[in-house]
Amino acid sequence: MRKIAVVLPLTENYSIKYSGAVSLFTKEYTRKSKFKYKIYGSTEKKDIVDRNYKNIKIGKIKIRSSNVEYAELLVKEIKKFNPDIIEIHNRPQIANLLKNEMKKKIILYFHNDPINLRGSKTVKDRELLLESIDKILFVSSYLKDQFFKDISFKNSDKTQVVYAGVKKENTFPLKKNTIIFAGKLNTSKGYDIFGKAALRILKIHKKWSVEVVGDEPREKIVFSHARFKNLGWLKYADTIKRIRKASISVIPSRWEEPLGRVAIESGAAGCATIISDKGGLPETLKYKITLDKLDENSLFDAINNIIKNKKLRKDLQKKAFKNHVHDINKISKELDSIRNNLINIKININLNRPIKVIHIADTHIRHNGRLYYSTSKKINNGFLLNNYNVLSISDRDILSTSKNIYDLEGKKNLSKIVLSSVNNFKPDIIMLGHADNLMLEPLYKIKKNFSGIKISQWFLDPLIKTGPDFVKNKTRILSKSDIVDTNFVTTSPDQISFLNKKNSFFIPNPADPSIDVNCFFNYKKSFDIFIAISHGQHRGTLKKNHSDPREKFIKKIVNNCADLSFKIYGMNNNQPVWGDEFFEKLSSCRLAINISRGEPIKYYSSDRITSTMANGVATICDRKYHFQDFFNKDELIIYSNETDLIEKIKYYKNNENELSKIGKKGRYKYFKLFNNKLVTNYMIGKSLDLSFDKRDWMK
Repeated sequence: MRKIAVVLPLTENYSIKYSGAVSLFTKEYTRKSKFKYKIYGSTEKKDIVDRNYKNIKIGKIKIRSSNVEYAELLVKEIKKFNPDIIEIHNRPQIANLLKNEMKKKIILYFHNDPINLRGSKTVKDRELLLESIDKILFVSSYLKDQFFKDISFKNSDKTQVVYAGVKKENTFPLKKNTIIFAGKLNTSKGYDIFGKAALRILKIHKKWSVEVVGDEPREKIVFSHARFKNLGWLKYADTIKRIRKASISVIPSRWEEPLGRVAIESGAAGCATIISDKGGLPETLKYKITLDKLDENSLFDAINNIIKNKKLRKDLQKKAFKNHVHDINKISKELDSIRNNLINIKININLNRPIKVIHIADTHIRHNGRLYYSTSKKINNGFLLNNYNVLSISDRDILSTSKNIYDLEGKKNLSKIVLSSVNNFKPDIIMLGHADNLMLEPLYKIKKNFSGIKISQWFLDPLIKTGPDFVKNKTRILSKSDIVDTNFVTTSPDQISFLNKKNSFFIPNPADPSIDVNCFFNYKKSFDIFIAISHGQHRGTLKKNHSDPREKFIKKIVNNCADLSFKIYGMNNNQPVWGDEFFEKLSSCRLAINISRGEPIKYYSSDRITSTMANGVATICDRKYHFQDFFNKDELIIYSNETDLIEKIKYYKNNENELSKIGKKGRYKYFKLFNNKLVTNYMIGKSLDLSFDKRDWMK
């Protein structure tokens, strides 16, 4: 059986008569839990009946912090029990100490304002808790909001509101003409306001009485009337009996209540309940009267109205009883579910709504449409075609406009935008595409605060040992290896020795039905061969004094095919062509040669093959790319060596009709296998380990 160690705050009275809200809650839900539990606390009270409670005795001579001593003693005792989870209530300082010492899953449960507790007072304290503690729970949304005050992350999935619950009786209790106040008898609880309003009520309504349960040794507020009974501090069970018999319960707190257990008990007991609008009190029950103004006259009017209006009183009572929302049985199951998820880490994706994707990749806005037809655009469109909810962040466009004397590269601003976007959008997955300039720091922060978010990356550049920029590209893809859950590459992963094969998958360069719309197999052709290479994509022009290794191969082909006409871009001072001009030049050619940088490697090709095949131009490429695994000889032309290439392009010079058919069939097959809807669906399925469409192109 799974085990949980429950740590109470130092001096919390886990006793029959003097239990506080934390002890009451702990006592109730642990008994209903399916986990084996042991409760640890430190109290001088003797009326403790739970055999699973262990009292920790703290030395009376204080040489150092009591909490530090308490933590050290807890470590020794809890190690004997060896639990799966340690759950710490209301003591963030203890949570940090035990996390460092025990190396166990830690749940920190806040029952009071985090800003007032040692270990969570400052933003830095709370950010540290978000990074180190496995799960942080709050008994109200009010406390959760307080915890996140001045913190950029508001939606960390490490945090959750789990209300304190109470048991509801099966039958509606018999009611007396009693107004009850239960709690500390001080001004913070609004007892002074209550007493004054209650005396006025008793003067008017002779058949009604008032009962007060509680005490306050530090503040003496005394009210005297024959029907105003001060019962003092009662055992919890006796207090509940009084609340069940009361018709009206009043909780007029001045201070920001963390939640308000008395209000929950009152609703469960079918009381017509009056509350102030403070802290978590509005979250306690669905049907109640909330004071617009917190003073004697407003409270008097509210009580008087409920007494005089019997229909209103009965309606409030029955609705509060019937619609009791904080049931201890449901809350115990919720807590067990949280614990189970911590032990058996499972990411639950809500498939009842569109999957949410943040796509961080260059969308080339700054290039004024020249690179509009990029793969990043096609991948982004693929997410949309699958009806995913997509937030796109163009990292390099942001960098280009963010540089200043305080942020020379613009990377700090990019980090802020990414963090803010994650907080506001809370995606299921972050998909990175060549986001080399995004620093690791924000990604680590996202992982620590949002354990449910998956991070994946796609990488299109060559990863060939003997190819161009190998060291640089290897460094780029591995730079985020510690943080990325899944890699998608346009090279067969079995050819890449340095990648983890378990989380690395092949994807083809995708075709886009909104971009690759051209059926060029129907066009009238003026030229035989189309070849396009480039080493100046982002600048748009060729680099000076730079040669491309492919030029030698291309020149050899041209020299051996004097009777063929070529359209060649990216060499011999013919600048590369981009955007719509690229497709215009392509449309005039009968055959395109697909030549990627570096030696051929299994499945790698630049996105040039998509531009040619998906737009209906017959394409020829080297056998060593292994695209014959996907395409038949009447869909893609394959050559084995230079001699074979020259022979085949000469053959098709005299058989143009065959090229037209190959272009047509190649286009159809490319879209069938490699369209961006399929590719991105595969990427999301692999990233999130979902059951839908886990196609694998690998042969």
